[in-house]
Amino acid sequence: MQMVNVSLLKEHPRNKEFFDDIQGERWQEFVESIKTSGIIVPLIITQDYVVISGNQRLKAAKELGLKEVPCEIRTYEDKDGLTKEDWMLKDLIETNLRQRGIGNLNPMKLARCILELERIYGIKRGRPQKELQIMDNKTATVAELLSKNSQKEIIENFGLGERRYYQLKKLNELIPELQSLVEQGKLSASAGEQLAYLEPEQQRELFNVLGESIAELKRSEVQEIKRQLEKYKNEFLGLQQTIENLKKEKEQIENSKKELEEKLK
Repeated sequence: MQMVNVSLLKEHPRNKEFFDDIQGERWQEFVESIKTSGIIVPLIITQDYVVISGNQRLKAAKELGLKEVPCEIRTYEDKDGLTKEDWMLKDLIETNLRQRGIGNLNPMKLARCILELERIYGIKRGRPQKELQIMDNKTATVAELLSKNSQKEIIENFGLGERRYYQLKKLNELIPELQSLVEQGKLSASAGEQLAYLEPEQQRELFNVLGESIAELKRSEVQEIKRQLEKYKNEFLGLQQTIENLKKEKEQIENSKKELEEKLK
């Protein structure tokens, strides 16, 4: 650990994509605790002074006029099948999830955390997909180390219930406008999940008609819309099949007519 001048430290460029700043009374209590006790847990930073863990501590330090903060400097580089950027993102997401607790996180941003961790772990359909490579039969790549991180283990490691995990993950399938409403707290995660089962075109049509008032829909109302759209879709498919059958019948009649005309010549 070493003391680092706050003017050198930089926020990770994707930090706000995954995590909000602490607000209101909680923020005042947080600042007061640092004013009283100082920064007890060092910030985690890269060799380039990018903050991986501790952006809120850094913000509080600046507000209090502190010149230096304690930091643990970690060296990040491309290795073991992951890029430097992915190593940084992995630590950024995991350390912040553990420190903040999922109950204090924006559901849309938590959904992005899940999606990004699955990408880094190489998880697809619940199983890690990164190819394992063994060097000299002794050293496994990070892919092998991460192969233990199935969706189930992510759920357990971060205190997510399985139902909650898949609900949050589904939010990533919302169109950007609806994701924004969830992020702003205007659209509930449960209603957002139901909307995410609609095709993107259907989501956009609903949003174009209802605008932000779509956020007022209850979960049950969204489910009813889903049922109605599915009903219309099935009716449309049935109509298409009927038309196709009629075309075939017409073609058969025309062929029979031609055959009859040939015989009558």
